[in-house]
Amino acid sequence: MDRLIDSLFHGECSPERSHRPSCLIYRRHTQSGHLITRFGAGRVVIIGLLLTGLSAAVGLMGIDVAHFWLTLVLLGVGWNFGFIGASALVLECHRPEEKTRVQSLNDFIVFGTMAVGSFASGGLLAAYDWNTVLWVSFVPLAVALLALVIVPSMKKIDATGIRG
Repeated sequence: MDRLIDSLFHGECSPERSHRPSCLIYRRHTQSGHLITRFGAGRVVIIGLLLTGLSAAVGLMGIDVAHFWLTLVLLGVGWNFGFIGASALVLECHRPEEKTRVQSLNDFIVFGTMAVGSFASGGLLAAYDWNTVLWVSFVPLAVALLALVIVPSMKKIDATGIRG
């Protein structure tokens, strides 16, 4: 572990080399909290989902190195914003004494779903092609976006009896 940390901060991802794609994932994590504080967790999640969808759209445009590179960068930023923002949203809904259990359950569901998704995408890729995997990825993105839009409006209806 010490070797990994040393390579991240003093070797591979030192400040003079931090522009490398393998280092960008660690730099994004430091920015997400500031964005959530400034714009709100819900907005950050929506931006993350839109960037993830944009990454799939870029992937559908071609299969050369530039498309893969841009797809991976957009996917990484989108995943980061979606995951960190959604984790913050989950914690806003519970009492402080419940946060540890809720976060544990949320992480279990998220990473369990990722495992199922990885196997399913591998099956899709083997049975069909790369474009099919990308097209299918729009389904969960649309469901998540709808949930982010519908659930808050349902809370307003419950609280006031009318749509607000």
